[in-house]
Parts: sequence; C-alpha cells; structure tokens
Amino acid sequence: MQLASDQPHRLISLCLLGSPVRGSGTGNADLIRDKGVRQWAAETMRARLGSTASEAQIKWWTDELMGRTAQASAFGAAAARIDMTLEAGLGRITAPTLIVTTTESGLQSVEAVEQYAKRFGDARVLVLPGDSFHIAAVEPELCAKHTLEFIEAASRLHAAAVTRAAE
Repeated sequence: MQLASDQPHRLISLCLLGSPVRGSGTGNADLIRDKGVRQWAAETMRARLGSTASEAQIKWWTDELMGRTAQASAFGAAAARIDMTLEAGLGRITAPTLIVTTTESGLQSVEAVEQYAKRFGDARVLVLPGDSFHIAAVEPELCAKHTLEFIEAASRLHAAAVTRAAE
C-alpha cells in the first residue's frame, strides 16, 4: 500500500489479502522479544490462520516457516507495524484494488475494511467466509482464483486505456 501510495503510476492493479492499514500495537513484538519466534508462532498461529486451518498447517507455519525465522527479522517486522498507519495515503492509490478479508477476521472487521476501501480511488472488497487473518494461506486456491481474475480484468482495462490514449 505504501508503494501504491507513493508511486501510483507504477501499478496496474493491487491485491490486498488480509492487509491492515494501521498497526496492531506491541503485542507481537513483545511476544517475539520475550518468548522467541517459535513460541510466539506456537501461541498465535491458530488465531492468525483461523479455525479451519488443519493441525498440519498450524504445525508447518509454526515449526517450518515462522519458527525458522531469525528473531531479529521477526521482531523488526513486528516492531515496524506497531504504529503503522497508511490511511492518509489511501486516496493516492489509483490502481484498481482488490481487498480480500474474511467474515470473522480478528485483525479487522468487515465494516472497517469497507470504510478504508472507500478511500481508494477504485477498490473492491471481497469477503470470504472464515476467521483467518491469513486467508491466502488457508484458502490458497480460492484466493489465487479471485486474484488472477481481478488482475486479468484490470490488465484488460489498462491495455484498453493505453490503446485509446495512443489513438
């Protein structure tokens, strides 16, 4: 979102899956600092992936993906999001934007997503069933399908606009 806001001419489309526009406080950074990455992942993964994620998915994300992340990297990423606020720049995002969230995401409500989507130049909100923050991890095929359809449609519109401008 920051790139799309700072350099809107560089994007043909933008897809945001479970992406917040403001920080989440110190909770994740504190847990990573105090308990380490693997323990933080173990304690938070179910809430982040949601109730439909399989135990195998939870274990893989906890042990293989997040658990192997260097503590300094995980802490740095979490700390950078503590007071992140992207709201002021949303109106500068001109690329057609797909925003995907879930009905019960603990990260942000559907209403909050719909409110910030109004600030974009051209945004569409897609609400999928579930309670995952990381919907693309839990429903990769469904998210890929919607994302590819959106990108293809935005690319066709962009190509038509370029053709019209050249005529």
